[in-house]
Amino acid sequence: MSMTVRYKHISPWLLSLFKKQPRLVEPFVVSLPESLEPGIPVTVADRMKTMAGIPDHMKKKMEEMMGAVTGIAEDMREDIKRISPENAPKILAEAKSEGFNLGKMFEIVQFHISGEISNHGTSLLSRAVTGDEDIGNDLGYGLATFLSKEDVEKIAKSFSGISEKDFLTNYSTNKWNQDTTKHALVYFKGLASYYADAEKTGHAMLVWGA
Repeated sequence: MSMTVRYKHISPWLLSLFKKQPRLVEPFVVSLPESLEPGIPVTVADRMKTMAGIPDHMKKKMEEMMGAVTGIAEDMREDIKRISPENAPKILAEAKSEGFNLGKMFEIVQFHISGEISNHGTSLLSRAVTGDEDIGNDLGYGLATFLSKEDVEKIAKSFSGISEKDFLTNYSTNKWNQDTTKHALVYFKGLASYYADAEKTGHAMLVWGA
């Protein structure tokens, strides 16, 4: 199964705590609410609407899966309380909001905004997709990474200047067909919107593979 790349904007306070207590990173990312579809952050209410009209046997399986995820998330919340009891309420408050899932389109998006595919890119636009400095322990697909509040501000501004035409034509290549690139554009717009939200709240960005 190939990797997906996920994002959660977090307060500078929480990033500072993660640097001091890196064991908190894994339970934090696992305890976050899950989006059903990559590229589209959704609330629990939206998830239930998505299930409307689905055959009962499929709905039951989805409910079972959601129940399993909820159980895992609860275990991780307990880990947070155990590792940092004095800070747990504030950490869990930040974990209530959903992150963003770029799915398996991260390499295509990274290439079309920066001209490269790299785990730790050579430009800030490239690192906007993969993150910058490592933090925490191995999550299965490597370490989580982060971008500072200042980097998020710069990225949000840069993203706002990338037009649809820029995305579709800059660094043009025959490696991916046009339909795939147009599909990746939708994901990029979602990522740009998520960075804009992070910039408005003065947040840093946590990035990890799953």
